[in-house]
Amino acid sequence: MIVSREDINDLFSMFHDFDIVNIKLEKEVLVITINTPFGELWGVDEYILLVELTGCTGVTCEYLNKNGKLETTCDCDKISALGLDIQSYQYHPPRQYEFFCDGHNRYIESGQMRFDADTVGVFDRNHNQITLDILKKLATMRWESIQRMWDEQKTNNDAGGD
Repeated sequence: MIVSREDINDLFSMFHDFDIVNIKLEKEVLVITINTPFGELWGVDEYILLVELTGCTGVTCEYLNKNGKLETTCDCDKISALGLDIQSYQYHPPRQYEFFCDGHNRYIESGQMRFDADTVGVFDRNHNQITLDILKKLATMRWESIQRMWDEQKTNNDAGGD
């Protein structure tokens, strides 16, 4: 389990373009199932992580429909169905977090999901724990591959006279 605020902040700082697949809150444990972009590195269609947050007393999501209507829900099933894609986060001391999301479906423009937590555990789909160090390595590999792609595009554009 990740218990220090600094480590939790390090973890959440890696959450960019992570699709929220499912959310469940039971007995002060919020489980967020996310599909990460790490699978792009290995040609895997999905790379699922389970993020378990203990000490969570509730989750709230405020979201903007594409028609411009702002709505709020605390219903985990509804939040799961919104099709949100985590872009960034913010920490609100002493123990509240907020994910800022885009909508990746045709109905939702954006959303903000707020929750509180004391500790965080990260697991694969088989419930094997994944350490923060492993996640940092995966994130670094992904960003390095993106940088190589950008460098190749720039080289190709420069060679073509663009």
